[in-house]
Amino acid sequence: MQTVFIMTIVGDDRPDIINALAKTTRSTGGEWVKSKVTRLDGQFTAIMKVSIDQSQADTLKEALAAEFPDLSFFHAQPRELQAEHTTVYD
Repeated sequence: MQTVFIMTIVGDDRPDIINALAKTTRSTGGEWVKSKVTRLDGQFTAIMKVSIDQSQADTLKEALAAEFPDLSFFHAQPRELQAEHTTVYD
């Protein structure tokens, strides 16, 4: 069963950081559904929606923390999209 979570990453920027993060994500079967990356004054931040088999989610989080100890990782569950309120007039 697939699960989705939001991952935010913050730390010092360096060459090929995106490729390295993506490689680790793919190695556990994860996929970035959507992502935004910002670099500013030597700092790097990214926010991404990650889809992964539920049984591999903790493995991915642990692998990223172990491989990139200089980065800070934050994880959150996405909010469910609320259906628009509709009024029907007869």
